[in-house]
Amino acid sequence: MNKVITLILMMLLLNCGNAIAQQSADELRLLEQLRIEQGSGEFSQQKYFKFLSLPIRSSGVFKVNPNAALWHTQQPVFSQVLFADDNIYRRLALNGPYQVLVQNSELGSVLGAIFKAEISTNDWSISMVEKQPCIKLIPKNPSLIAIFSRVSLCLKQQQRVITLWDKQDNKTIITMTLLANQLSQQDVDALELPH
Repeated sequence: MNKVITLILMMLLLNCGNAIAQQSADELRLLEQLRIEQGSGEFSQQKYFKFLSLPIRSSGVFKVNPNAALWHTQQPVFSQVLFADDNIYRRLALNGPYQVLVQNSELGSVLGAIFKAEISTNDWSISMVEKQPCIKLIPKNPSLIAIFSRVSLCLKQQQRVITLWDKQDNKTIITMTLLANQLSQQDVDALELPH
């Protein structure tokens, strides 16, 4: 009888291990599909604040390469945010200078990584969302815990949907549509910080 129970327990453990391995493989596969190493596209963003009845909407274009990400808001107002070298820069006019928003910050590299879906298990606990092509991220890193309560990255058709919840449970939904996997020289230049 003890041998039968031991055999059943071993089978259950093996099946549990297989399920965990399958989930990890599914997570890796989805992260790979979400990852943007290089390219450009369009985005729309909706910021929901608890004290407002309607979201604040914006839209624009993005450009990404392995070293940087540019977030160019075109509507309702112009702004460009450049994530490069662990820094976050912003400019409010096309020919204006970039201002340093955050320098030598883990936040700059992490936000750029979220947009590119380059997720580190050092910074996040990763789990699949049941019956959806989504990954749920819970911050582990203290500087991320101070900003985010959770993040989800989803793949819906050809779009990436990023939902960010802050510590006050306000949320931002970003829908990114990748239009090109290659960058023009003009795009590459836009990802360089002018000297």
